[in-house]
Amino acid sequence: MSKNSMKTAIQLRKEREKENRRKEIIKAAEKVFLSKGFDGATMIEIAKEAVLSKGTIYNYFNSKEELYLVIGTYSNKILNDMFEKALLKPKTDIEKIKSLGYAYYQFSQEYPEYSEIMHDMGSRFSSNFAPTQDQADLILNRSEIEYYKEINRTGKIFNGVISKAISNDSIRSDLSPPLIAMALSSLTSGIISELSHRETILKMLGINSKDIIELVFKWIAEGLKPKVN
Repeated sequence: MSKNSMKTAIQLRKEREKENRRKEIIKAAEKVFLSKGFDGATMIEIAKEAVLSKGTIYNYFNSKEELYLVIGTYSNKILNDMFEKALLKPKTDIEKIKSLGYAYYQFSQEYPEYSEIMHDMGSRFSSNFAPTQDQADLILNRSEIEYYKEINRTGKIFNGVISKAISNDSIRSDLSPPLIAMALSSLTSGIISELSHRETILKMLGINSKDIIELVFKWIAEGLKPKVN
């Protein structure tokens, strides 16, 4: 083996070790955040969970905010994967829009902790700012780039489905795709949040939360019908 080849092999091994260490820190941070929340978590506790010094943690991440962002990115990726999978089955435009809502609900049921983190991040990370990938490459660090990549991916999924539905005259065209997407997202997340806080009342009334979701989606579909002149 040549000296150059040996150098390359050593560099690759070091890069793998560094990436594995990074993943170990993220895994430890996730455990702490899920058990204590963002405000209750500290870098000292994360370091203790990872069996590393706090200084070593800071060699990989600048703050607990950045680590929280990484967990939120992973959460958002799971949701986006569920969105794309949900769009494989429906045939009509309205069915596809409803399937996104159902996927959101399914995500909240299967990954309640990640769902809470995503909602929490919306208020913490001055959000609503989602730069394009070109902008992100210039102004953000690695964790932020990956986060906004998933945010932009969500936007493309929703806007793509809604834009196609409008062009096919399947839904009303007097509203912009971003407006409809934000309205759908807000309605769905709001309903899911309310249902999670009213489980006891729903059981007392004998009401299934899925029936409420179905009813709301029917109302949404009715409201999106093309206007008749």
